[in-house]
Amino acid sequence: MGGTILILVLAISGEPCAALPAEPPSRLEVALLDPGIRSGFLRLFAGVEFGFARFERAAWLLQEPDGPVRFLPWPFLGSYGKAAWPGRMPEGAIAVVHTHPNDSDPRPSTGDAALARRLGLPVLTLSRRSLWVAWPDERTSEIPGTGPFGWAVAGTSLEHE
Repeated sequence: MGGTILILVLAISGEPCAALPAEPPSRLEVALLDPGIRSGFLRLFAGVEFGFARFERAAWLLQEPDGPVRFLPWPFLGSYGKAAWPGRMPEGAIAVVHTHPNDSDPRPSTGDAALARRLGLPVLTLSRRSLWVAWPDERTSEIPGTGPFGWAVAGTSLEHE
């Protein structure tokens, strides 16, 4: 009788050694689900005429201590294919996001990848087609579910390979 109960308990509980607890979401994952951050993405993209302009805009994603993630736009340069921050990286920075024009490759450029490595932060590229990330460890990945303007819709996942 005791052996039967044990077998039933194991069958019901599955394989406890095979299942590890899920990791909590990263600060960037939480930020990408935030409607305020999504709104910031939309404002940033509107600032480049929804990708039709040849210039770029950028912003920091900042994590306040024990507070929400906020969006801090960089000063506008109006320069072709360039955005720049005039100083040190702000306290609490968790990522950089910048736009890519519609007729450009939506994937992170070699410059975007170099910036991610130098800062030790993800660098997101925002385009009409999708949202990509250059990770500090030299990987790049498209954020699933961010195809044409999907980055403006809640529920995007930050899964990457």
